[in-house]
Amino acid sequence: MFLLPHVAAERLPLITDAEGRPLDHNPFRDIRVRQALSLAINRTALVERAMDGQAVANGQLVPEGFGGYDPAMPVPPFDPDRARRLLAEAGYPNGFGFTLGCSNNRYVNDARVCQVLGGMFARAGFHPRVETQPGNVFFPRTQVGRNDVPVVLFGQSSSSTRDATHVLSLAMHSPAITSPPQPPSRSSKPAATRWMRAARPDWRWACCSRTWSASPASRRS
Repeated sequence: MFLLPHVAAERLPLITDAEGRPLDHNPFRDIRVRQALSLAINRTALVERAMDGQAVANGQLVPEGFGGYDPAMPVPPFDPDRARRLLAEAGYPNGFGFTLGCSNNRYVNDARVCQVLGGMFARAGFHPRVETQPGNVFFPRTQVGRNDVPVVLFGQSSSSTRDATHVLSLAMHSPAITSPPQPPSRSSKPAATRWMRAARPDWRWACCSRTWSASPASRRS
């Protein structure tokens, strides 16, 4: 599962200050805020509380046993105090409010995952509003050109390629001329696109080049 912060929009109506007033800018465009979001997540606890231990804490695009997995790369740290400091450095000493959007019938325990995440974000100084919806409502709402949700939970599988290719094609590949505009987070990485094409010239990138900004939370093995 990945958390996707909306980084392209200059402002979003579902982001507010600590008192609930709409902000005239998007804090998630600041890397310190995104780092704080990651530091707020206790991935081990997330696995235990939301997934009943039936998942693996991870900070990579693929699980162990898949191409591209690096056993030397540790799970991202959990440090809510540092998250608060980063928020203060970014100009939000009292935090800010945002909607965390999730489906409630698409992925295993998706609504539970979001509720647990909401508590973790709150303890790190954010003011999250967890909103879960059936997939037939949630996915059309957050699709290309419509998304107004600041952070969404999204699942992605690597089983078709057994490496990070498929996830990278959705997470970092710049949109092809014939593909739709960028989806919810709309984060395009032209340099990464060149690296991916050089590494996998055989992959049909144009058929699935849609860009997301992915922040791994936890993933089933």
